[in-house]
Amino acid sequence: MMRMILELSWLWKFLSVFAAIAFVLVACAGLLCRARQKPFGKKGAVVLILIAFVIAAVWLTQLARTPMPI
Repeated sequence: MMRMILELSWLWKFLSVFAAIAFVLVACAGLLCRARQKPFGKKGAVVLILIAFVIAAVWLTQLARTPMPI
């Protein structure tokens, strides 16, 4: 059971980092749009979420390169 949890730990790390990055990017974009008094559309949100996915994937590959003790 513990081995299965360790094997899936990368998935939980990826999902949590992805959610955090996506939240920060969308919140900043929303604040910028509010300051400029322009609407924040769905297309902009989708682009930001895709950018967050790429950033999280790069972060995970960098994390996977560093050896971790078991």
